[in-house]
Amino acid sequence: MNNNPFDTFEIDHLSAFSINLFIQSPAMWYINYLKGIRGDTNAAMIRGQVTEEAGEEAIKNNTPVYKSIETATKEYKDRIKTLKKEKLLNVDEVKEKKELENLPQFVSHAVAHYNRLGKAEYQEKIEYHPDWSPVPIIGYCDMVFHEEGIVRDLKTTAKKPSEITDSINRQLSIYSTALDGYVPLVDYIVVNQSRQEVITMEVNDVDKWISQVKGAVLAIQSLLSLGDLNEIASVIYPDLSLWIFNDEKQIAEAKKIWSIK
Repeated sequence: MNNNPFDTFEIDHLSAFSINLFIQSPAMWYINYLKGIRGDTNAAMIRGQVTEEAGEEAIKNNTPVYKSIETATKEYKDRIKTLKKEKLLNVDEVKEKKELENLPQFVSHAVAHYNRLGKAEYQEKIEYHPDWSPVPIIGYCDMVFHEEGIVRDLKTTAKKPSEITDSINRQLSIYSTALDGYVPLVDYIVVNQSRQEVITMEVNDVDKWISQVKGAVLAIQSLLSLGDLNEIASVIYPDLSLWIFNDEKQIAEAKKIWSIK
């Protein structure tokens, strides 16, 4: 007999994103992964994606910075247009324009930074199989430097970070552990009116963050063990004031599930 509660809901793996989402809001995790209702993309997310891809392409093919900027700009515009057409974009014209204006600075700093670092593997898949999880934790590392024993993650932001957030600490700790102890680094590409720079920070105390990951996975397992969507919903409750509830479809679903007026 199979006693794996993940099988009941056809969940064959977890990710750093899904684990962090559960920690932030079990109710939002429920809406995303058990009800299958995902939020729309926004302009900042598209900017981050195309910056990362432009940097990767430039390093692989020694692409000039100006060409990387051209490619990233076109890709940004194309994705925004497509997502609008498919009604999968959280529309904000002001933010779209601002992200487009800042995109060249993000790309140029990313390309210059990673060109200095040398050869790397990009979007390398990792699978972490701890004995306390019935399913593997799967992820895709932005950049892995095998010779140096380093795994790096790229983040684009308009605000200078003072420290690594807990969610990113957990994400990079998963990658580091799956790679048998590679040094986990976060590269923040910071662009705003007064500052354009790259800030690199190292994740410390990996065991601490993996302990949190373990606690979350065991909590997910316990929740799924209830075996019924209604039973699971009855033991959690959403806080709709959290920033994470910013999508109309997900808010509407939450109000429906938990009878919120």
